[in-house]
Amino acid sequence: MENAMSLSENFKVVNDLSKDCCLATVSEADLILNFVKTVSKRNIANVLSFLEKDCAAYSEDKRKIYRDHDIDNTLRFNIFESISDKWRHENFHSDILFTILNPDTREIGRTYFAEEFVKFLGVDFDCTKGFEVTREEGRIDLLIKNDSHAIIIENKINYAPDMENQLVRYMKKVKEEYGREIAAVVYLTLMDDKKPPLSKYDEDFKKYADMLQNSKILKEVCAVSEDKKKGLAKGFLQACLDRLNEEKPQDEKAKDACNLASVYIKQYKMLLEHLGGKAYMKSADKKVIEEIYSGKDKFDAANDLMELWKDKNRRATALYEVLKEKLKEAFPKKNWTEGELHNWKVYYCSNESIDDVLIYYCSHYDLQQIGFVAQEGKKITKDRQNELEKIINKIRNKESVEKGSEWVFCNINDTADLFKDVIEGLNSLFSATSE
Repeated sequence: MENAMSLSENFKVVNDLSKDCCLATVSEADLILNFVKTVSKRNIANVLSFLEKDCAAYSEDKRKIYRDHDIDNTLRFNIFESISDKWRHENFHSDILFTILNPDTREIGRTYFAEEFVKFLGVDFDCTKGFEVTREEGRIDLLIKNDSHAIIIENKINYAPDMENQLVRYMKKVKEEYGREIAAVVYLTLMDDKKPPLSKYDEDFKKYADMLQNSKILKEVCAVSEDKKKGLAKGFLQACLDRLNEEKPQDEKAKDACNLASVYIKQYKMLLEHLGGKAYMKSADKKVIEEIYSGKDKFDAANDLMELWKDKNRRATALYEVLKEKLKEAFPKKNWTEGELHNWKVYYCSNESIDDVLIYYCSHYDLQQIGFVAQEGKKITKDRQNELEKIINKIRNKESVEKGSEWVFCNINDTADLFKDVIEGLNSLFSATSE
């Protein structure tokens, strides 16, 4: 029976019992309620275990990803994201990389950008004799060439599908038509979750397929990675920025060009980090969803927890009861009273220094309030409202104060510090009105 009854069903039983006028005695109700508590004990343990382990781990991953990749930072501005949604497309990223790698790009181009790129790849490649960067030559996204060698870059940042024999066809073209030895084949992805289809090449391209599999020619590069040696953003682009910082422009024009190149690369690096953060978040989502569906206990625990969290009335009721206990512990000498004032259920106490209002705590749906309330049947004058407003503003300047003839209060923000904020807020009210 324990496995068959969910936590939500147990709450329903309790609610139904509280309304059942057919219970003969209080002792009978207590027996049934104790039985329900026993039945729900395992489910509650599952919810708490799920919250402590899986939810906490997911939340920690999320906070780290959001912090590291600057996600949801309202102050963050990115020119690429602001002007178009083309950054979603493969050609956009290829065009940006071409702009950076091509030393002939006006104002932005630097020979040492290409040098930093081949260093990042770990490839011995001359960036001077016959050096050239092309776009879509022979359908190749980016091709870096010198007099004798070439680097093929296949861009899959947007997770474009692999075309039939794509990499080996490009290799054959570069070797047999362009007469260049292949220094590297770069398979560029957003994260390390996409791999080239090395086992699916036709027999006609066996020579080049073997080169990919049996040599160090293949370079699988992620745009975003925690490993600086592997990630394009933290590795190559950051190295470009470091070199720019070392430049010593001789005039204003050169200084402007250096600043432009720096902003351009910083903005693209930021875009990649942002896109990578979203991708990492999908991975974290996948991990926690897989865990939730790994067994009935965790599946039920997730649903029970969400049911409680989404039900603002239930959550507020539970929170109110918890805070009442915490206020008794924090202020044991105060004469706390629970009652209804002006049609609202509140937890209040008087202060020896004031006799016209009471200091109170109240849970109103998903809002927690602290402040002053008039005693039943009495009103707070305008002048007194202003005085009480100043007291709250002085100690709770982060929250706006609301006032009227019966209440002067502020809402406490719903955060992990809620208990601390309520207790400290009330303590400040007691202190301020005792001076």
